[in-house]
This record gives sequence, structure tokens and C-alpha cells, in this order.
Amino acid sequence: MNDAVHCDLRYQGQLEDTESGLYYNLNRYFDSDSGQYLSPDPIGFAGGLRPQGYVHNPVAWVDPLGLSPDCGDANFADESKLTNHYEKHGAEFGAESEDEYLSMARQVMNEGTPVQYEYKGELRTGFVQLMGNNRKGQAKFAFVGTNSQGQITTLHTKSGKDFWKTLNGSASDKPIRPANL
Repeated sequence: MNDAVHCDLRYQGQLEDTESGLYYNLNRYFDSDSGQYLSPDPIGFAGGLRPQGYVHNPVAWVDPLGLSPDCGDANFADESKLTNHYEKHGAEFGAESEDEYLSMARQVMNEGTPVQYEYKGELRTGFVQLMGNNRKGQAKFAFVGTNSQGQITTLHTKSGKDFWKTLNGSASDKPIRPANL
């Protein structure tokens, strides 16, 4: 006789409650059918704009207890991308090393506003954070782009028409629309 093996362990360390069909995360229950928690995040809006939502990107963000307000240790897709982008954009932030540049990208992801933008026909998630104004008086932003796996693809400054065109597809369309992640 070969009985089916049953394992109560679910995604990101969740335990399945077989009576309710929900996944238990110590601080609250997750409903996999709706893709959200039944109760709000115990840390409130510090965890994001959707207190019942799951982590921003479950491939790159791990928050099994629901108590972390940040993305953890996101990395560049590979070392060569980190090196190339540091050499090209590190001076924009005064970064003195690749590690410092990576740390700055993580900070923008943790503290910035998540946005969605189109890049080469693919909808991507980015993060923007106001840095001040450029020489022309236009708002200057730190911009982190990510790929579909949640890995960092770039950190650089953007302002003016280039910034709005990247975010909204048009230089004249100027609102920042936070992504509902």
C-alpha cells in the first residue's frame, strides 16, 4: 500500500491549518485562494500600502513572520551587472565601492515608492525616491529597476522628461503612481 505523503509545510515557512485550509504565519493567517492575509500586517503600513497583502515580491522578499518592513538583501542579477552599473552610475550617488552602491540601491527599495514601468515590452517593478532638484530646478529621483525575479538591474538618477517617460511612457504625464503590490 502506498499512501499519499502529506506535508503541512507551505510557502516561506507557512504551516497549513487543515481544518480551515489557511496557512499559519505565527502572527496571522494567509488565504492562498485570495493571495492575502485575513488580518492586517502587525506593523501596519510600514509593511506596505496593502496591510493584508503578501510581501512585495515573494521571490526576492522573505517575511515569514509578517514583521519586516523592508526587502531584505536584494542583489544585482550578477556580479558583472553590479560592476558595470557601479562604474557607470556610482558617482551620481557618491558611492566609493560596489558594496556601498548596492547598499544604496537596497535603501531606495526599502524607503522609496514602488512603481511599475514598461521596459523592452515587459512590465517591471521599480523604486523611486526624491533626492532634491537638479541644476534646472527639476525634481531629481534615485531610481532602482528590477527584473522579473526581483533582482536589481540598475540604480541611477533620473529627472525631467527622461524620468516621466520611463515611468509613464510620456514626458508630459507627470504623476508618480505607486504600484499596488
